Amino acid sequence: EDPFGGVNIILVGDFHQFPPAASKALAPLYWPCNMVKDNDQEILGRRIYEQFDIVVRLKTQVQVTDPEWEDLLKHVRNGSCKEEHLTMLQGLMLTDANCPTTDFSCVPWKDAVLVTPHHAV
Repeated sequence: EDPFGGVNIILVGDFHQFPPAASKALAPLYWPCNMVKDNDQEILGRRIYEQFDIVVRLKTQVQVTDPEWEDLLKHVRNGSCKEEHLTMLQGLMLTDANCPTTDFSCVPWKDAVLVTPHHAV
């Protein structure tokens, strides 16, 4: 009767990462729960998910080594960006005059994933 046959399950993720690209430019990334319209499988899935009641929150950043970038990420995560953070991000835009020219046909950019508005270049 137990979900997953009573086996312990661990879910991991970073809800502060970029959301996945939607199937089309205007498609919603997330859907609100609607228990009235959801089918039986969706309702069961939500009930099982809600049984996960232990949350472990990691607070130490170990991947980022640049202190300025780490500071920016902390402020973005907390919704407390300052003018210098916005200026820093704007300087990374390809259309910014101070941004160095990038040749996307060369390594390491050749196989890189580009984050663009509306999922298009």
